[in-house]
Amino acid sequence: MDSTASVNLEAESKKRAQKVLAGCIIIVGIELGTLCVLSNYIGALCEQTGAELTQVALMFSVFNLTSAFVGLVVSALVDRVPMKTIMLVGAVCYIVFFAFLYAGSSLVMLYVGALFFGASNVCTGFAVAQSLITWWHARNVGKKISILSVAMSLFAMALSPIIANLLTVVGFKTTVLLNGGVLGVVMLLCVVFLISNKPSTYGLVPYESERLPEGAGQAYEPSGLTLKQAARTFSFWAILIAPALLMVPANGFVSNEAIIFQSYGFDAVTSGSMISLYNGFCIVWVFLYGTISDRIG
Repeated sequence: MDSTASVNLEAESKKRAQKVLAGCIIIVGIELGTLCVLSNYIGALCEQTGAELTQVALMFSVFNLTSAFVGLVVSALVDRVPMKTIMLVGAVCYIVFFAFLYAGSSLVMLYVGALFFGASNVCTGFAVAQSLITWWHARNVGKKISILSVAMSLFAMALSPIIANLLTVVGFKTTVLLNGGVLGVVMLLCVVFLISNKPSTYGLVPYESERLPEGAGQAYEPSGLTLKQAARTFSFWAILIAPALLMVPANGFVSNEAIIFQSYGFDAVTSGSMISLYNGFCIVWVFLYGTISDRIG
C-alpha cells in the first residue's frame, strides 16, 4: 500500500472514530441520563394510572429484568448483527416507551412500555457504546469510556430540573411528548449519521493503533475455557457477583431518587434539582476512574 492510500485510510479511521465517540456520548447521555431522572415522573404516573406508589415503582423492576434478558441476547449478537442496527432498535424502543407513557392510563400499559425501555437501555447503553469505543479507539480507551458516564451525569443534571418544571408548568402529557419525541429523534439521527460498524467492515483499523508500542493493543485472545470450566474459578464468580452487589443499592437509589428526596420534605421541583446535584458529584468520580484505569490497567 502506498503512503497516500495509507494516509487516506488513517484519515478515514480518525473521522469515523471521532464520529462514533461523539455519537456514543450523545446517545448514552440521552438514554441513561433519562434513566437517572425517570423517578421525576412517578408522582404524575400515580395520578395518571390511579395506582399506588409501589405499583408504579414496579416499572423499574420490569425494565431492569428486561435489560438483564436483552443484555444476554445482545451479547450473543454483537459480532453477528451490525451495531448500527442494534442501536437503531434501541432508539426506536426509547420512543415507543414514551409513546406508552403518553397514551397509557393503566399499569398494564406502563409495564409494557417498561419492556421497551429495558431493551433501549441495553441497545443504546453502556454495553453497546463501550464495545464501539474499544473497536474504534486504540489509545486512552478508559478515559474515553468514562466520558460516557460523564455525559450521562451531565445530561441528568440538565434534564432533571427541566422535567420537574415542565411537569408543573405544561403537565404530564406535553412533558412526555417533548422528552420522548425530541430526544428520541436526536438519538435516531445520531445512529444514522455518527455510528459506524466494526472498522474491518470498511477495511480500516482502530484509530491510533499504529502509534501503540510493539505488541500493545493486540486483540484479546480468549483463554479457551468453557463456561463450565470458568465457573470453577474464583475470578468468574468475583466478576459476576461483585458488580451485581454494587448495582443493587445503586439502581435502587437511582430508580427512586425523586421519591427519596420528597420523603425529606422537598417539593417536586427541588427534588429534581437534588437529582441534578447528585449527578454533578458523579462526574468527578467517573472521570477520575477512567483516568486511573488508563494509568494502571
